[in-house]
Amino acid sequence: MKNYLLLFFLAFGSYHVESQNINTELYEYVKNSPENNDDEAVISYLQKGGKNQKEQAELIAYWIMENVSYDIEAYTSGNYQSSNWDVTFYSKKGVCAGYANLFKELCERLHIECLVVSGYAKGYSYDPNVHFTESNHAWNIVIIGDDHYLFDVTWASGYATEMFGELEYIKFPKTAHLFASPEEFVEKHLPSQRRWQLLDHPISLDQFEKFSTYEEMQGLNPDLYNYNDSIDGYLKLDFIDRRLKDVEENLIVNPDDQGIPIDYEHIAHAYSQNHINQTFLQLSKHYYQIAKSKYMQIEDKKRCDYMIDYVNFYLDRLNGE
Repeated sequence: MKNYLLLFFLAFGSYHVESQNINTELYEYVKNSPENNDDEAVISYLQKGGKNQKEQAELIAYWIMENVSYDIEAYTSGNYQSSNWDVTFYSKKGVCAGYANLFKELCERLHIECLVVSGYAKGYSYDPNVHFTESNHAWNIVIIGDDHYLFDVTWASGYATEMFGELEYIKFPKTAHLFASPEEFVEKHLPSQRRWQLLDHPISLDQFEKFSTYEEMQGLNPDLYNYNDSIDGYLKLDFIDRRLKDVEENLIVNPDDQGIPIDYEHIAHAYSQNHINQTFLQLSKHYYQIAKSKYMQIEDKKRCDYMIDYVNFYLDRLNGE
């Protein structure tokens, strides 16, 4: 399980309410929401409050900021609940993946295209002296027409601070993380795939780790990258091909990422679900073996062995053995 399900990445300590950037009319509308435990009622209410999809996306972010709290107890105990959108919605608490999955679900209910993006974040427990070896945060990209918008609803909702020797969560709106500019966003967020930077000159992980400002980062990268074409092509792919493309891009951004074996395992599992298609089962076996080899490079793990035997069982049946 990737660390963005496990690590707490909220901006620390010094944030103040940016009330001048909050659409007070929309925020007050959210605060007056009559029903917070019925997802259909919430969606219906939010849909009526926005004149267009951009306002509806903002209303969804405000609703989450107002109603969901970061799961500090899970963070401190290491006992994490599922990050599925419904668990976060009904419990009113979650980690960054829960926030991102809930935001995506509510956007899609209103026919707003939204994706969850994972990557590397300079947040609460960031150590500039430690190289990123795994993605540790999740956020969103909203696509409306030809426009792409960056949202980090987790960081927009509040922050963590030490109080009387214990870590506490403080709700505090930070609207700079909604509709964020790519140049400012990349100073603290580096996606595992270059396209989601929304930059013509994407930042490398090395630049991200060495520097703190966009001006310093981008000065070393003259290469032009057409992120619009990359996104358009990506959106045309099916689920499995998207996962494959994500792994390929992740290997470019950070070949040391220890979450890559998990991605290969998920791809193999997706192929293995079709038990009567020999080509799919062969692909499943292929990607399980890649996952296993990647795991072995990290440490001596055998978790893929059972699944390889599982796939081989179906291959043998298809081959009449």
